[in-house]
Amino acid sequence: MLSRMAENMYWFARYLERAENTARLVTVTTNLILALPRVVTPDWEPLIGITGGRAAFVERHGEMSEHRVVQFLLADRENPSSLISCLTKARENLRTTRDIVPAEAWGQINRLHLIAQEQMGDALSRRGRHESLQTIIGQCQMIVGLLDGVMSRDEAFEFMRPGRNLERA
Repeated sequence: MLSRMAENMYWFARYLERAENTARLVTVTTNLILALPRVVTPDWEPLIGITGGRAAFVERHGEMSEHRVVQFLLADRENPSSLISCLTKARENLRTTRDIVPAEAWGQINRLHLIAQEQMGDALSRRGRHESLQTIIGQCQMIVGLLDGVMSRDEAFEFMRPGRNLERA
């Protein structure tokens, strides 16, 4: 296996895991805020700290409001860790390795990328956020399950595992 292919499989798994984790963080924080009493002011700043994007966020957005933080974490293409950026990079990494992964995986990552783009407006609004992000989380899990169930346990598969696990850690 070429080192470029191994690197692309590693980063594919890592970006897909990061996209799912970002969707989960925003979902959990939104649910927590909805459960808080109205007198408590919600704080979105910890999400920026968790993702390591504090400097980039402050430089471009300044004030940490819900809308700005959610926009930064989900839809900001200039943020390399945003959900949409991670899905785009995961898709690109898988595109370059299409000959060593099941064809279904390529179709699923394309579908996920399109779903994320179509539903981003809903994900940015509080009203449609939960459903949109749950769809994205489910699609990420479907891709991981598909690869786990269908893909040969070869070098390509073995390079995806550390990418996914490192991102989880």
